[in-house]
Amino acid sequence: MRVYKYYPANWGRQAILKQRLKVTTEADINDPFEFRASCTKDRSLRFSLDKWRKEFLSNYGLISFCKNRKNPVIWSHYADSYRGICLGFDLDDKYLNAVDYVSERIKISRQEITEKIRRNDHKYLFSKILSPKAKFWNYEDEKRVYVDLNSENIIREDGKFFVPFGSDYVLREIILGPHYEPIDDVAHKEEMKSAMSRLKRCSVKTARLAFQTFDVAFQNDKRHHKSL
Repeated sequence: MRVYKYYPANWGRQAILKQRLKVTTEADINDPFEFRASCTKDRSLRFSLDKWRKEFLSNYGLISFCKNRKNPVIWSHYADSYRGICLGFDLDDKYLNAVDYVSERIKISRQEITEKIRRNDHKYLFSKILSPKAKFWNYEDEKRVYVDLNSENIIREDGKFFVPFGSDYVLREIILGPHYEPIDDVAHKEEMKSAMSRLKRCSVKTARLAFQTFDVAFQNDKRHHKSL
């Protein structure tokens, strides 16, 4: 499946130059309700759920992608008000987990959750804890990958975690936002040229505002194409 990752311009350029994706960990999560969609009046059960959440996030991070490259709200929120970059990746569907957008928190019982966590029932945990997210986020149309932070493929740098581009994360598109400003620097252009030479079948496209809809579209007029 083709999925998209949005960045402010500098972060997008760094991702391309270093050819890696940052993994979101507990410290980076921007939604305090993340993995807290389930609810109960049982105080001790809430404590148990928070304990499970912390244990999970100490071993796993996530990479969030979007199915939509046209949504103006995402370009505004995640790509620095259209000044950023959108990267299109081809991923195997088996790695991608859908987010279930819900209007109400999911009620659970002690007996139900305790047994499922003890048995490490992945199907249940995904449906009740990992997948649900408040419906207010549904504009993101999110697909996510859960990443084992202890994997040998993980790159660690300054307390952050990254996964490399490669067979699992194949970069196919680099889309420059409608308000993207290229860096006019010879050394930077040479770095980008070198990075692009290591990518196979990856295109660079320029985006513009659509003329008849609220979408972000591709710029087909070559006179207005931009470079990294």
